[in-house]
Amino acid sequence: MNMKDFINTVVLVVHISGIFFLIYLLKKHFRTGNKIPEINKEKKQIKINLETLNKLVSLAHENNPKFYEKFKEAYPYFYKRLLKVNPKLSYSDLEYCALIRLNLDTKKIATIKRSTVGAIESKKYRIRKKLDISTEENIYIWMMDK
Repeated sequence: MNMKDFINTVVLVVHISGIFFLIYLLKKHFRTGNKIPEINKEKKQIKINLETLNKLVSLAHENNPKFYEKFKEAYPYFYKRLLKVNPKLSYSDLEYCALIRLNLDTKKIATIKRSTVGAIESKKYRIRKKLDISTEENIYIWMMDK
């Protein structure tokens, strides 16, 4: 093999490598390009969920009577799952569970309900009993899982 053949072989290998690299980049681009609409859709859904959550928190802070219904629309399965655990939960119990689900602490719930912190702690204790939530288990995490 002379020098000219060797150079031609090297150039051919470089060209073939370049072609494979371009194919790789194109495939990667198309895979990423297909994900962009999915990412935008997920981003839009997250924004909608955040807006809904903000509206719910606002309604809760106002102690607005529409809170319960709006929460039910936003989280339709939440109440169904709670009622599956204990079908005898009252409207008040469900409303407090919703406030806990929104991650509002005892002090905020007391302010919203115009009640004392002690009264809210008692209510949370009664809800724990009704839903059979152990004292070792975090009620906020338990509600998030429902």
